[in-house]
Amino acid sequence: MELKFEELPYQLDAVNAVANLFAGQPNHARTFDLTSQGTGRFVGNGLDLDWETLGRNLNMVQKQNGQLETEIGAHGLNFSLEMETGTGKTYVYLRTIYEL
Repeated sequence: MELKFEELPYQLDAVNAVANLFAGQPNHARTFDLTSQGTGRFVGNGLDLDWETLGRNLNMVQKQNGQLETEIGAHGLNFSLEMETGTGKTYVYLRTIYEL
């Protein structure tokens, strides 16, 4: 079976908007192995960016997309990706995960 995706410009814009929020975040590539016999617990990714950098990134993305600029303190680190029904949200979510 082969899956083929049509990359539409607005979908890539959405993916890039999310990725640009985290511009400057180091890529901590790690090996993930479910067969590990260790007793340690799994730990999620850490965010190395400070709030000032995240705020600048957020305002840049908002400006590029014609949105009003907001302060991070107004809503914390809660970002949303909103798209209409039938526009390829699942593809955008999966592609965003891959890009991050």
